[in-house]
Amino acid sequence: MVLLLLVVYDIAAVHIAYFLALWGRFDFIFSRIPEEYLTPYKLSITVYSLVCVVVIWLFRLYKVIWRFVSYTELVRTFEASFLLSCLYTVGITAFIHRMPLTYYFWGALIQFIFLVSVRFSYRFYLLLKARYQPVNEETGRVMLIGGGAAGQMILRDINTSHETNDKV
Repeated sequence: MVLLLLVVYDIAAVHIAYFLALWGRFDFIFSRIPEEYLTPYKLSITVYSLVCVVVIWLFRLYKVIWRFVSYTELVRTFEASFLLSCLYTVGITAFIHRMPLTYYFWGALIQFIFLVSVRFSYRFYLLLKARYQPVNEETGRVMLIGGGAAGQMILRDINTSHETNDKV
């Protein structure tokens, strides 16, 4: 279910990112967008968003436990977004119509921000929640050393256990 929601979000994010780039290029006034730019956007964006889903899947960004997202996922998200932006720039220019240069730049930047924000927002939420959650007398503090698969498994067990109130 989460995977499906993430795929739908990615498709919507790509559509919105490049629309915002086109809209912003013409001073955020929709009626100023020439048909010569609006039509190529409409023709290409759905196919591009589906290519995005495939490339993001190939970069294994749908198989991440978002609670433990880290620098590695940030780098992979950047690489995937950069590759996708290059593919889109070449594809739309070669096969449909050349768009304004700002469209490519801002579309790529906004797309990257959207992809990163949804992937890291859950991690930030958990960090903020843990920071402001009061520690009472019944809760012990635990230091967990080791960030590999075993450390993640122990952390998950401590956090989901109903038998202990320990805070890592």
